[in-house]
Amino acid sequence: MEDLEAQLAELDEQLEKYESQKRWSDVIRTILAKAELVEDPDQQAELYREAGVMYIDRSSNQAEAIKAYEKVLELKPGDLDAIARLKEMYEKRRDWESLIRAMSMEADLLDPADRPMRYAEMAQLATQRIRKPDVCIELWEKVRQWEPTHPEAIDALSTLYERARQWEPLAEVLELLVDADPDAKTLQKLGMIYADKIGDDAGAVRAFKKLLEVNPGDRRASEQLKRRYISLKAWDDLVEFYAESEKWDELIRIFEREADGKDTELDDKIALLFRAATLWVDKKDKPDRAARAYEKVLEADPDNLAAAEALSPIYEEARDARKLAPVYEVRLRHEMDPHDRVALLRETGLLYEEKLRQPETAFEKYLEAFLVM
Repeated sequence: MEDLEAQLAELDEQLEKYESQKRWSDVIRTILAKAELVEDPDQQAELYREAGVMYIDRSSNQAEAIKAYEKVLELKPGDLDAIARLKEMYEKRRDWESLIRAMSMEADLLDPADRPMRYAEMAQLATQRIRKPDVCIELWEKVRQWEPTHPEAIDALSTLYERARQWEPLAEVLELLVDADPDAKTLQKLGMIYADKIGDDAGAVRAFKKLLEVNPGDRRASEQLKRRYISLKAWDDLVEFYAESEKWDELIRIFEREADGKDTELDDKIALLFRAATLWVDKKDKPDRAARAYEKVLEADPDNLAAAEALSPIYEEARDARKLAPVYEVRLRHEMDPHDRVALLRETGLLYEEKLRQPETAFEKYLEAFLVM
């Protein structure tokens, strides 16, 4: 301890001598030597501050002054004087990243209500001077932490995320942009990002639907919306979409094509064929074309009662006994009211007897009807 005091006393004597002789380099060197010896952080910080002032005022050595003030901040984080000095020197030296780092320290000391404005200044500086997307993005996102819908931050991030090919956060900020201003060009971009970059068909649907509200005649949006409905298997939405244009033939082709897809599950195939058949009857008044769809259902699911029941009146109207008998057979394989079963067995027997000339099969149907009674 005595040795330390002696060293410090000797340094003080040297300081007094060097100051009187205006040997400023030696003064600075001696101040830094003292800073290395003293143990109290506050004293150390003040000595480094003094050295920093000397570097600026006496030797115009900004590089060393910066080192001295950075030491002050290591010892006293948040020292406003050191931050202010460093900001000034970083700006003069065009050391933008260091300037932003100092501004960030200063911002952390501000009242929370004042921080968004300061972070915005930093982000603007980074965008103009540094042009490193990651740095700029981080700063603009800090602005959004305090003000999620900050207009300038949203606008800047939309460019930065696209440049960085960060598609999901880009979609997020574009959503905010179109909420504020449903611009057709931005909605088109948002929809394509969801569709092609993220693989989010539901997001693409939202964007393209909104685009069609803004610009009802947009053919690209219409085409994309159809594709996304198909991808999502949103068949009711697809029907509603086509209802506006009444392009039922096109919709029927879509259902039939999707039903025939090699990867289409059986349940989906059947549901799509029923949709196509319903449209043939209800919208096009073509029961013969509906029959083809129902026949495909029975090919895929030979015991499908609904298809058999739908085909029965079509074949009856066409008086096509050859096709009608197998359909009746499908229906008979299912449970039904005894009276209805007897009636259907009689009709089936008549078909075999009178139209198909198969008396043995007809007899079997009549006998079964007798047993049911």
